[in-house]
Amino acid sequence: MNPDKNSRDRLVRRARALLVGSAGSQAIAIAISPLLTRLYTADAIGVFGVFMAVGGIAGTVAALRFEVAVVTERDAESRRSLLALCLLFLPLTAILTLLIEFTLHGLGWLRIDHGAMLLSAIYVLAVGAFQVFLNLALGADRAAWISRGQLARAVTTAALQLLMAKFAPGGLALCFATTTGQALGAGLLIGQMRGSHIRPNFAVPQLRSALGRHRHLLQWGVPETLLGNLQQSMTGPVLAGTR
Repeated sequence: MNPDKNSRDRLVRRARALLVGSAGSQAIAIAISPLLTRLYTADAIGVFGVFMAVGGIAGTVAALRFEVAVVTERDAESRRSLLALCLLFLPLTAILTLLIEFTLHGLGWLRIDHGAMLLSAIYVLAVGAFQVFLNLALGADRAAWISRGQLARAVTTAALQLLMAKFAPGGLALCFATTTGQALGAGLLIGQMRGSHIRPNFAVPQLRSALGRHRHLLQWGVPETLLGNLQQSMTGPVLAGTR
């Protein structure tokens, strides 16, 4: 057997699986968008736009970008420490997001109700968890698992968004459907990764070592990601319903 050919075939299979998951989930979201604008009111779409802007921005930095280093780590023990570090930061970021939302709401700068704010904290947690285990799956060469998680997330979200329009056609329903779909996708990915025998290592010395080795992700990765997401949210269509 030619090792170079095997390596190329493996790379092609991985790229195909990632393409199917990413393109498929995007296609589903695009396909139902015209339906959502007809099934939900402008106010509901506006609330959902704010929800997605807040959740999307905070969710991408929920693990403070330490999940990126999981792919590059070759040592299993280092990956376990990074996984533990990410799992510690996820709930902290979700709680911080909720506190910021309540503060902005009290000042009159954020016009969504408390239910949407609570759901956004859960959404941040789910997005962060999906990103962490996505990178873990990439490091373990499990692209097919990522594809399944992405498709399950997209299908569940779309089905719930359409279903909720019949019973509770409001912004909170859209937020609930999206959060549930995101949580299901993350849960499916986590369930598949349980078989890889990668367990988080919460030992303080290893956590401190991982934090020190990848401090640049916190110092540079988080601000860069936040600025990029803020710029995209301000110029993109996601906030169009709030105008």
